[in-house]
Amino acid sequence: MIYYTRRKKKAKRRQYELRRLRRLAKAKPRKKSYLVVTYTPKTLGIDESHTKEPTPYFQLTAPSDFRLLKNTEGCISFFKKLRSRKYAYKSEDGILRLLIDLKSVQHIDFASTMLLQSICDELEKTKPICLIYGSSPLKVSCKQYLLDSGFLDNKVNMAGKPYELSTTSENMKIAKGNEKLKDEQIKKLADMEKRIYKHLSGKDGQQYKRISIIKEICGNTVDWSKAEHDQWSLGMKFEEDKVIVVALDLGQGILESISRNFTEFIKDMLEKNSHVDILDGAFNRKYGSKSKLRNRNRGLPSIKHANTLGHIKDLVVLTNNVLLDFTTSENSRKFANHRSRAFSGTLYSWIVDSSCIKS
Repeated sequence: MIYYTRRKKKAKRRQYELRRLRRLAKAKPRKKSYLVVTYTPKTLGIDESHTKEPTPYFQLTAPSDFRLLKNTEGCISFFKKLRSRKYAYKSEDGILRLLIDLKSVQHIDFASTMLLQSICDELEKTKPICLIYGSSPLKVSCKQYLLDSGFLDNKVNMAGKPYELSTTSENMKIAKGNEKLKDEQIKKLADMEKRIYKHLSGKDGQQYKRISIIKEICGNTVDWSKAEHDQWSLGMKFEEDKVIVVALDLGQGILESISRNFTEFIKDMLEKNSHVDILDGAFNRKYGSKSKLRNRNRGLPSIKHANTLGHIKDLVVLTNNVLLDFTTSENSRKFANHRSRAFSGTLYSWIVDSSCIKS
């Protein structure tokens, strides 16, 4: 009798599990998910009853120096763990959830907030959907920087209340698949350029005449980034006397995109050229592109030329396992020895100030 009772309970559990799986199979997939960021009641005065933390699973902790262009190795390690979803847990509704901890962040930069946003967008489009929960930096200046960067735009806190849109930043996302940017996308870029000019000169209605640089960078990423979810991101952060610009994609990276013939490959080996040298060579039109498209290797040199002429300043490129600084060459370095620790994608960061407009 005891054995029969246990067997019956097991049968009921199996029936319940089968019914649950059938319901999940019939359920319509969510058309839209959103990232939820929590703040402690002390920092924003949220009602404590609405700030109940999710189930305390493992939290992925961001490095205290959350500056991608300074602490590249530490930040890339964090972002790779985030993209892998290795630390996510699956809830009863079949959706993955992942907790990130930003409380200990002491330093932060715009490149990190842009990359974090792009990865969150990427995880929203994965199957199954992966939702990100997180805590804010306890350091007041870092918390404010996160708000000003626009990272919290179109997101809600644990009470379901949306954050105010940032007035000091602007960004756009464009899906690839078209050989040319659409008219509305070009207009958006032009409006962003006009805002740059007005911010730095105080004059309205005029366009900063370096839009071709952004279009060239966008062209490089749209054409051959091979990003899994086919999009690139462009962000601008308006500070007191300058504008920080970041453009990135989560594709294969420049070093995986260039094409070296056998002679070039042997020459690089004999000269013991590092990955930094090879990437620099790509910006000097030394190599072609694996896409074999005509004129495809002309974009990178034009971007470097713009920095040399002073049309933009402090150009830094982060791709695969190399950070290339075009202003201070001593900062250029290889930060990962193995592909598993490298960055899958390309990130451009530069600055525009009043001297760039005058040039």
